[in-house]
Amino acid sequence: MIDRRGFVKGSTLGLLAAGLSPVLLMSGRSAGSAGELSAAAFSAQEGTWFELRDDDAHHVRLIAVDEVPVAPELEQFRLVFRGPANDSVPEGAYDATSESGGSYHLFVQPSGSDADGNLYLACVSVFRPLSPASCAGAA
Repeated sequence: MIDRRGFVKGSTLGLLAAGLSPVLLMSGRSAGSAGELSAAAFSAQEGTWFELRDDDAHHVRLIAVDEVPVAPELEQFRLVFRGPANDSVPEGAYDATSESGGSYHLFVQPSGSDADGNLYLACVSVFRPLSPASCAGAA
């Protein structure tokens, strides 16, 4: 299982070696997926089950979407999942599929537990370029 540092380092170096900018690739959709990466899209799925896949399959329920406003061109939000107490999901990158069929690539971290099971976080940042019209008003 790859850790967070290795994932970020390897992904960035791979993109740069291929001559691609990581910023240009953040288009609001997860690469090769049917799911939109936005707080609104995930909020509509609160309470639904997701399957996290690596070598194993883990089932977790999306229990909260917390928006973290930063700037107009950067959407940041945190996904909070709960899984069964008898299944521990290790920190790492997963292919996540929702009940509604959306597919995402998420980096998931354990975040403790409560009386109902284990808690996990996935933090998402999506660059959304400003339109020329919105930039003209700022000058």
